[in-house]
Amino acid sequence: MDCHQLHADVLRAAVVLGTFSDRVWARGAYGLGMVLFTSASAACAFSPALPALIAGRILQGIGAAMITPTSLALIREAHRDVTRRGRAIVYWGLGGSVAAAAGPVIGGVLTQLDWRLNFFVNLPVGAAALLMLFRTAPSPRRPRPFDWFGQVSAVLALSSLTYGIIEGAAVGYESPGILILFGVCAASAVAFVLAQVRGEHPMVPSDLFRSPTVSIALAIALVTMAAFYGVVLVLSLYFQQQRGATPLTTGLLFLPMTGLVALLNPLTARLMVRYGKIAMIVAGQLLLVMA
Repeated sequence: MDCHQLHADVLRAAVVLGTFSDRVWARGAYGLGMVLFTSASAACAFSPALPALIAGRILQGIGAAMITPTSLALIREAHRDVTRRGRAIVYWGLGGSVAAAAGPVIGGVLTQLDWRLNFFVNLPVGAAALLMLFRTAPSPRRPRPFDWFGQVSAVLALSSLTYGIIEGAAVGYESPGILILFGVCAASAVAFVLAQVRGEHPMVPSDLFRSPTVSIALAIALVTMAAFYGVVLVLSLYFQQQRGATPLTTGLLFLPMTGLVALLNPLTARLMVRYGKIAMIVAGQLLLVMA
């Protein structure tokens, strides 16, 4: 199992656990995810062999899949005012931007000392997050039936797609096994769409896509995130495997890109208020194309 498959496992966990967290006590789900993530980090730090490290990384991904959606749910519950909520989400995104900028550099430094330190550093951070969680108000419960058919079909579609793409690079995309996987992906995707359109309690309500604004914004986000993180993955492999760069040097090479994301995030929020959302989205897309 390589890093691509690990990211695929995290994605599949996010599909199920994100929906689960949205339907139950958000505060409790966040705490459970943080405990799992922190405990898995300790397991990774003390792992005696590669299989144990991989198992710990998978548990980390499951915990992270619970933390991300519930953190946004907690913001929504804490800020009823739309303006204050939007500002809080900007700061939430800023935290991710700072982590993206500092993470590769700090990770490179820690790897130079001992790779296990990359996991040990999560322990005090997780403990601090749990302490701050006790200061938040209790979350309301929103009991709703689970969309089991939609969940299973989504996970099956994502699993067959990611596994087919990863293994197809090694055995050839025209091989029968890979073609079967892509066929399973297509059938599962159709089943998922039908479940969301006709189901009584879909995990992705089809009404969301009746708004052109939502549909266009989601399409732009999909393309942008795929391009951004695809570049990060490919360049990290290129710097280290082809150019022989150390983890620290690789982190520093990413700093101009990730650092600008962190620095411009607060400025973008102000420019959005002044010039509007559409102008900022168009400007961002043009800059991506030029880059």
